[in-house]
Amino acid sequence: MPNMSKRGKIIGREPHNMSKTQVWGVVLAGGKGTRLNCTDRPKVMIEICGKPIIRYVINALRGVTEKIIIVTGFMGEKITTAFQNEGVQFVHQAEQLGTAHALMQAERILKNKKGIVLIVNGDGPLFTKEVFSPLVKAMESGKYTLVFSSVVETQHPEYGRIVRNKENKVVDIVEAKDANVEQRAIKEKNVGVYAVDNSWLWHALKKIEKSSVSGEYYITDLVKIALAQKKSVEAIPSPSVQATLGVNTPEELKQIEQILCKK
Repeated sequence: MPNMSKRGKIIGREPHNMSKTQVWGVVLAGGKGTRLNCTDRPKVMIEICGKPIIRYVINALRGVTEKIIIVTGFMGEKITTAFQNEGVQFVHQAEQLGTAHALMQAERILKNKKGIVLIVNGDGPLFTKEVFSPLVKAMESGKYTLVFSSVVETQHPEYGRIVRNKENKVVDIVEAKDANVEQRAIKEKNVGVYAVDNSWLWHALKKIEKSSVSGEYYITDLVKIALAQKKSVEAIPSPSVQATLGVNTPEELKQIEQILCKK
């Protein structure tokens, strides 16, 4: 990983912990939204039915934790201004070098704390408590170091593929950009929701290497690192494929707008 000493400053106050097991929600919200022609605001600040996308994500996270950290990036000041009085904390990713690099910005807040880190993409306005709770419950069982949500579907070629061995055990998550032809045919996909043991996470993140294809650092590489260390990893099926849909294209934005406005 690159030198992280020049991270953006942390803004916001730490909310009171009401949970028996400490759960920290980290929202990755630094995306530019190139395919959505987002030039005047971050992708997560696009409004759907009168609310920014990230508002729906935060509301869903409130169902499992009051401790929320938002990782900003492109035009991040628009996010901090909009949510500065809501008891969340902010860290800034000055360079967009991938999801693992984004997560690394939260180290100063979370390092040396006990509990679970729940990592979610900020562009999932259909997320619900029911998507997150099974992951937290699995981690609270003490059986796992890392779990993540999965869906079986064929509609989103940009989602990472979950690779299993002959014993049906998870062995890897391959990003769509890096997937070969055989891997692209896999229908079980990663939707960008993870729960991780915080005491293990930060040391493991430093072991992630840059992708030779995209030049980015991927959170998904935590799976290989955990398995190499003989840690327990599991894919938890999401209770709803629809609830995990993200906003990546104008077509997806229109589809999700129709779903939310009907609600």
